[in-house]
Amino acid sequence: MGRVRHFFGHRLIVFLAFVMLVSFCGMYGSISTASVWIGAIVGGSIFLTLEYIVHRFLLHEFPGVWPSAYEGHILHHRYPNDAKYLFGPVRYDLAGYAILFGVSYVAAQDAYTASAVVFGASVCQMFYQWQHYAAHSPVKPLTPWGKFMRKWHLRHHSKNPDGWYGVSNPFLDMLFRSDSASKSEETTSKSVQG
Repeated sequence: MGRVRHFFGHRLIVFLAFVMLVSFCGMYGSISTASVWIGAIVGGSIFLTLEYIVHRFLLHEFPGVWPSAYEGHILHHRYPNDAKYLFGPVRYDLAGYAILFGVSYVAAQDAYTASAVVFGASVCQMFYQWQHYAAHSPVKPLTPWGKFMRKWHLRHHSKNPDGWYGVSNPFLDMLFRSDSASKSEETTSKSVQG
């Protein structure tokens, strides 16, 4: 129970819980409509896609695009079990959710649906953050999926940082064949060297 409290004590997790609550309230007035539920599914899909793209391309393959995020990610690879390197700064997520809401509102012309997109993305990000925290802490996953994803992500740290980019799901790794150490079995890589 202490680890769960520790997880929910992080600023990013508190922020995500707030985003989930506010976006749920924002979509609640139209919760029985299909567009809201489609919006939530779209939001979740956007997050799951961005999880892979950001991790693979911005934090490994093209680190010069976002140097401050890359530097934080290098520290996470050097100290993978240190909780202070598990969560990114809230400012990145604050900007990301503001942009997501704005783009969703322009696309849907509806605040309920835009809120649903944000809700779906924030729920998936909370799941991602828990999976990542559980992979790097003494928390023992209870479900077969949690155990599978913990092993999946830890391969990224122990076998080859140029593969296994998925933290909450393996699907894009499988689709783009980044789910094996076909490049090299080395535990160090130019993509995470300082």
